[in-house]
Amino acid sequence: MARGPSGVHERRPQSRPEARGKAGRRDAAKPRELLRSIRAALQPNGRYVCLEINAAETLEQNAGPLGSFLYGFSVLYCMTSSLAEHGEGLGTMGMPESKVRALCAEAGFRKVQRVPMENPFNSLYEVWP
Repeated sequence: MARGPSGVHERRPQSRPEARGKAGRRDAAKPRELLRSIRAALQPNGRYVCLEINAAETLEQNAGPLGSFLYGFSVLYCMTSSLAEHGEGLGTMGMPESKVRALCAEAGFRKVQRVPMENPFNSLYEVWP
């Protein structure tokens, strides 16, 4: 058994051809460790399908009723949940495409592709080791 991202001893699963995740990296205390664990669990030809909040790069680009709602949710839940565990506190709007790409590269993934879709709330990515 090994110590996982949560600090608890976990059993390492056998490698998998695919992993799926939805908007959990931004409120994880240690999103880098979480992504490294996902990368380690994937087979070399596997993929990680990641659903994230559709956040723009800047505050100004996120302005409007939806942005206000999501920033409120960020401060009241996602960011504070992460900070309570001494985490990074990325929050709901803390994972725009550039951050997704940077964190995935840092975790050892070689390719990140945003999947085209019409959705004001979410962005979908396919990520390969």
